[in-house]
Amino acid sequence: KGKMILLNAGEEYKSNIISLSLQDKYDWVKACIGLHPNIISNIDDNEINKNIEFIIKNVDKAFAISEVGLDYKNKDQIQIKKQKEVLEKIFQIAEKHNKVVIIHTRKAMDDMLDMIKSFKLRVIFHNFEGNLSQCKKACDMNVGISISTGFIKFKKDTIIKHVKDELLFSETDSPALSP
Repeated sequence: KGKMILLNAGEEYKSNIISLSLQDKYDWVKACIGLHPNIISNIDDNEINKNIEFIIKNVDKAFAISEVGLDYKNKDQIQIKKQKEVLEKIFQIAEKHNKVVIIHTRKAMDDMLDMIKSFKLRVIFHNFEGNLSQCKKACDMNVGISISTGFIKFKKDTIIKHVKDELLFSETDSPALSP
């Protein structure tokens, strides 16, 4: 029968180490490693490089690359440019190692859809925030759509009806969003 699997997403160096150690300890935990776009906006280039090097070194141990993406909320153009540059490097790593990429996107859906087109990736949008048109575009690209309880709270549940079953995922995004 089916087995429960928990995807544990690291967001930066320290939480990536924890995610990998949990995977070593529990066979039902799968580590996802990455670098969250909000963190990229607040660290220097040396720290970014340290995180990228960690991802390269450990990508084959990880189940997926996660909590990567674009987050434009309250960001200036310099921060947005930095996020895009780092994400391109991470997409190159994911493509080279054939890893699923679980993407965080906030107020940047059109740019994200355009970036994905440039790579051969297996992608899931975590806590999808897009509109119906963006959802259809993502589904046409075989991008997975992951939804949380926020879909009901924000009255976006009608979007779900347009997602093929094989592209629909659910999540808690705990503790950020309540169940």
